[in-house]
Amino acid sequence: MKLLQIAGQDQSITAPGETREVVMARVLFDEALAVAQKLHADHPALAAFVDWDPNVVWADLPPAPQAAAQALAGDARLVNGPQIAGRAAFTALGPVASWLRSYTDDQIFPGFNARFGSYPLVGPHAHFRAQGFAAYVLYSDAALWYPWHDHPAEEIYLVIAGEAEFMVDGETSRILGPGETCFHASNQSHAMQTHDSPVMAMVLWRGNLETRPRLTTNR
Repeated sequence: MKLLQIAGQDQSITAPGETREVVMARVLFDEALAVAQKLHADHPALAAFVDWDPNVVWADLPPAPQAAAQALAGDARLVNGPQIAGRAAFTALGPVASWLRSYTDDQIFPGFNARFGSYPLVGPHAHFRAQGFAAYVLYSDAALWYPWHDHPAEEIYLVIAGEAEFMVDGETSRILGPGETCFHASNQSHAMQTHDSPVMAMVLWRGNLETRPRLTTNR
C-alpha cells in the first residue's frame, strides 16, 4: 500500500495483489498505532513504564475476530459514556484484529469469551512488531468478573472508556475510569470486575512477554 498526500489528505493506492479492504484495514491499524503512541507519550505513568519503540514493523497478521469483537462493536455504552482519545480507533480494529484467547470458557464460565477479549497491537507477536514491550487493547462487557490471575510480565492498564473495579493482591480495590491507570508487578495476582459499565483499556507489558496469563488458585 502507498499513501499519497492530495489536498491535505492521505489517499491510498492499491498495490498489485491488495484489495481495497486490505488497504483500508491497514489505514485503520496505522491510525490506531498513532493514537496508542500518543497516549503513551502524553500519559506520565505510561511514559515512565516503558520506552516506546519508534521502529515498529508492520506484521500483516490475519484477522482472527472473536465473539467479543462483535460485542465491542455494538456496545453503545462505550460510545456514549466517558472516554479519552482512542475509543473509536481501537473499536474500529475489532473486525480485522487478531484477537487472543488466553482462557477457555471451561476455565472461567460459559460465555466468558463472548464478552471479554483482547488483541495485540504492538509487540513481538503483534500487528506491529516491536521489542522490549507489548501493547494490547482489552474489552470487557458490563457486569463481568475477570478472575484472579497473574503473569511474569509487569503490566499497566490505562482505561480508555467506561470503568471497572481493579483488584490487586495486597492493595485496596479501586474503581477506575478514563485516563486512570493500574499497575501490576511481576506475578502479582490481580482481578477485574465491571459493574454497570463495560470497559476498554490499553494494556502495556514489559519484561517476560512470552508467558501468557494464568488463573491463580490463591483466591
